[in-house]
Amino acid sequence: YRVINLPQLIEETGRTGIFLRVLEAGRAAAEDRITLLERPNPTWTVARAYHIYRDVASHLDEARQLLTLPAFSSHMRPELEKYVAQGYTDDPTPRRVGPNA
Repeated sequence: YRVINLPQLIEETGRTGIFLRVLEAGRAAAEDRITLLERPNPTWTVARAYHIYRDVASHLDEARQLLTLPAFSSHMRPELEKYVAQGYTDDPTPRRVGPNA
């Protein structure tokens, strides 16, 4: 996208894009339909989880609840477990700036 501060903009706006869980590998085209099959945790939106993930210190109990959800990202789980154990989220600067500093 050639937007140097894109990670920071994503964090500030909370507009992280569209998250879908892939159940079967394959190809999708622009005109294909995407169907919601189930919503096992309707009170846990991506926006809510992301908000908690970014500020664990203010949402420690909810972060612990988030870790109990089997559908929570296996990629993000270890980092959230670390944040919960230490009681705060690491400095986001390296994630926001990366090699653009």
